[in-house]
Amino acid sequence: MLIRKLSPEEFLDAAKISILAFEVSNPDITDSPEEYYKKISENPSTPGQEETAVRWGAFDDDGKLTASIVVMPFSANFDGGTVPVYGIGDVSTLPHCRRGGAIRACFASALKDMYKSGAVFSYLYPFSYKFYRKFGYELSAQTVFYKVDLRSLPKVPYDGHFKMYEPGADISDFNEAYEKFSVGINFMLQRGEVLWKRRMTSFSPYKDGRWAFVWHDADDNPRAYFSYSIEKTENERVMKIHDFCFDSAEALRVLLTFISGYSSWSDYVEFPMPPHIPIEDFLGELCGNVSRKIAYTGMLRVVNAKKTLKLAKYQGSGEFVISITDENIQNNNAIFAVKFGEGKTEVEITDRAPDIETDIRAFSKLISGAVDLECVNFSEGIVVNSNTETLKKAFYKKPLWINDYF
Repeated sequence: MLIRKLSPEEFLDAAKISILAFEVSNPDITDSPEEYYKKISENPSTPGQEETAVRWGAFDDDGKLTASIVVMPFSANFDGGTVPVYGIGDVSTLPHCRRGGAIRACFASALKDMYKSGAVFSYLYPFSYKFYRKFGYELSAQTVFYKVDLRSLPKVPYDGHFKMYEPGADISDFNEAYEKFSVGINFMLQRGEVLWKRRMTSFSPYKDGRWAFVWHDADDNPRAYFSYSIEKTENERVMKIHDFCFDSAEALRVLLTFISGYSSWSDYVEFPMPPHIPIEDFLGELCGNVSRKIAYTGMLRVVNAKKTLKLAKYQGSGEFVISITDENIQNNNAIFAVKFGEGKTEVEITDRAPDIETDIRAFSKLISGAVDLECVNFSEGIVVNSNTETLKKAFYKKPLWINDYF
């Protein structure tokens, strides 16, 4: 088996494998590799079609491509800064070549390459959590999905105005509202043209029935926006929110008030929320009118442990020693001494006895803020030996969400 990066003339073959594996259609498919590459390079519709994406493939002894994955570099928030996060997508194998180790081999090469390229984290949306744990990925972000009777939404007075997105219009105010919302939330992506295309600009409200509005306050500052479509069944009409961003509690109340005006067209509204923002106090009658469910939103793994320890935000000051094991990226197998305080962090490799021992999966969910140190008794891959109070300053729950798919 040969593992290597794909050349542009091989992208069409990889796309066909993905179509077969996921049983979906692809409107970008063409008759020739040259036409396909020209089409996606000139007008990419997904992050995996952008020039910055890297495709890895596995070839059999006859030189035939049997499996592939796509690695997509993004910039995302982490602890007050912006870091390189590499998304994984189109993980696919020909049906008769599955369980032959092709995807494992692709990940082995891709993870090493990500480390060399400067990635700090990697993120993916799994078909199986158990499968991707083999490569060091672990559960991370969650989404709370609310379904609310429109009669329970608040109705508050507000200033300013709403503007509807029109195809081809400037979206800088939508992006500004998104960036205000995403500040301080780990792993919210910095959106470029293609991510906005997937979220809003590729849809025509008049053809696709998908609408978007942005709220400008009295000083004309964009403060919130949402996009939606209406789904109707025999029993109910539901306003499905696809994107939902606001810079404050005030802006959220304004959005909910605006949405309450759709009661003539919808019975319920469904919308996604990050779990660290409670909204129950904003609603009226909850009994029988409000339901919610929580779903995991992808899997995360640290690519560069030392760099992550350096970039993380710690509480107060202190020093701890952590041992990390990683079966896929050998550079992460080390004992690190971390000293933090007064806005500075020092990280060095040491031979001192560790205060905490983790595998890369456990470390990823701890340092990202998905869980805190209190989870240690309910988690595999974590052993605390000493210095517990200082470790609590390093590993605590943080705002964490991602609402872009790739």
